[in-house]
Amino acid sequence: MKRLAQFLLILSWALYAHDNPVLTKAAIDSCKHSSCTSACLTSNNGNCISSCDHKLCCRGPRGHRGKKGHDGATGATGTTGNTGATGNTGVTGTTGITGATGAEVCGLNELFLNADMMTSRAGSEGPGPVVTTFFPYGDPPFSAAVDAWEIFPRDTFTSAISTVGANFEIPNDLDNTQPVTVVLHFVIPNSNGISAGTQAKILLEADYKGNNELIGVEAPATGFVESPVSPDFTITEPAVSAPNNSNLMQISVSIPLNPSLIIGDWAFLQISRIAPATNEYNFPIYLSTISVKYSRICS
Repeated sequence: MKRLAQFLLILSWALYAHDNPVLTKAAIDSCKHSSCTSACLTSNNGNCISSCDHKLCCRGPRGHRGKKGHDGATGATGTTGNTGATGNTGVTGTTGITGATGAEVCGLNELFLNADMMTSRAGSEGPGPVVTTFFPYGDPPFSAAVDAWEIFPRDTFTSAISTVGANFEIPNDLDNTQPVTVVLHFVIPNSNGISAGTQAKILLEADYKGNNELIGVEAPATGFVESPVSPDFTITEPAVSAPNNSNLMQISVSIPLNPSLIIGDWAFLQISRIAPATNEYNFPIYLSTISVKYSRICS
């Protein structure tokens, strides 16, 4: 009975294998590389593979692509690399053109004229100006005098027009390409009165002549070469002092000249007062010194 059972089992296996043949690797590979358009594929042994087996060995149509996932977070910045080596220095450029040589500076110089080197003349009316002698450093004969020319405002109660002048030789080292300035030094006493104002202004008339040139204002002479004026300046009197009320206030007034006009070897300067913008000081002021400041020509 045991042998009969074994025989029947083997027989059933054989019948199953006959009805359901096993696909070989070659048959499966053939399926994979086919277009899968046939409803029945044939294996190497000629047996037909059912449509169910067709689904097993042939790849179906590609499905739809899934949605793109979210971008991942940006990664941390990497470490900065080492700085590269410095490149070679470039070739030095050519030297530029040398600029023009500047003017040579040889220093400043000055000439001055004190009151005793000046002249004056009375106006058409009233008293003429005279040299006034002051003794601020003590009583004579134990103190030297300070001389100065009084200059009244125009059209004052005295009806005097005070004009002071000086002539001199133009310095031969004066550089007329550089600034030239006249500085007038005035001394102011306590006037023992009350002035209507505190302002004053100066008119400076200048003439420069060379050899064999006319001096004057009558034709064909041409008169003054230039007539600059000072800015308005303030007069401050010294306070009353004892016992002689002899103190003076020194005031300096600068007036630039036009250096390009200073040609020749002889010069004349004339100084007078003109009205300031307002509040004119109505007492005389006293011209003590004229200074001409200039730059020197290099020898």
